[in-house]
Amino acid sequence: MPLQLHNDAQSRLQEKLKQIRSSIVKNASSIAELEEQDTVSARHIDDAVQALLPPKRRHQRRKLAGFWSGILLGVSVPEVIRSFQSLQVVLASTEANRPPFDLLGLIVWIVVGLIGILLAVYGNS
Repeated sequence: MPLQLHNDAQSRLQEKLKQIRSSIVKNASSIAELEEQDTVSARHIDDAVQALLPPKRRHQRRKLAGFWSGILLGVSVPEVIRSFQSLQVVLASTEANRPPFDLLGLIVWIVVGLIGILLAVYGNS
């Protein structure tokens, strides 16, 4: 059984569809003008519709970026602190009993932390 619409609902639906159609046409013509095209193509219409839709995937990517930034920063910050403490021990010790220092490990943890910071910036932009 098809759904019946009240007269007010039918007229409101027609009004909203005209507004949506008008917005799509305006956006599509703006896109065509930006590309210096004389006519609006089907691709312009598709691009206009995508521009009007809520940015669902973009929001999910940013949320995921924020999640991973928290993990990367949470793991790297303590390791960088530990590496600097180890460096202080190495610098304070004498040549005879100097423990090895893992410079490559420090660099890796700093890079991981910087990636975490970049993901945090991307997630919050």
